Amino acid sequence: IAARAFYNNNTLSNIIIPDSVKEIGEYAFCNVSLETIDIPDSVTEMGSYAFNSCTSLVSVTVPSSVTVLQDGVFASCSNLISVNLPETLVSIDEHAFRYCSSLAVADIPESVVSIGDHAFFNCDSLTELNISSGVASIGSYAFSWCYSLTNVLIPSGVETIGAGAFYDCNNLVSVYISESVSSIGDG
Repeated sequence: IAARAFYNNNTLSNIIIPDSVKEIGEYAFCNVSLETIDIPDSVTEMGSYAFNSCTSLVSVTVPSSVTVLQDGVFASCSNLISVNLPETLVSIDEHAFRYCSSLAVADIPESVVSIGDHAFFNCDSLTELNISSGVASIGSYAFSWCYSLTNVLIPSGVETIGAGAFYDCNNLVSVYISESVSSIGDG
């Protein structure tokens, strides 16, 4: 599906992507009124901001064929409540879920090695964060302004935490940082 193929289409609410599709281009469904989307296992790449601002989207399952969630792929999906991430995912790039204000749970699979800058920035309904021991780095401001977070466990395996990773998480009362962490940024 080409870049910007359905960009800004306010009437499209549902789409079934055929198994023949291998790539969803950048901004392909940006600012589209999608309520549901079925992404087949044939899709190996979802471009930057592919589903950005799909404010009617409530849940999504990322297929196991996708190894990288590119920049802003689901950013500003303000009604996104549920995300199912595959055990094959290696990287959650910057801004991937930025401003997903209804997202309550983030389960990061064991396969994920890095969480990018601002990846979950301002997910203010996020109450449960499960970071797997496969994660080696957490980017700057990755979970900043996640006001509903109360507890965070940084597991063994995480080596670096970027600047302001939990900036302005005002309800955070308990943080455990494992001994594997060698660097925590400023902020």
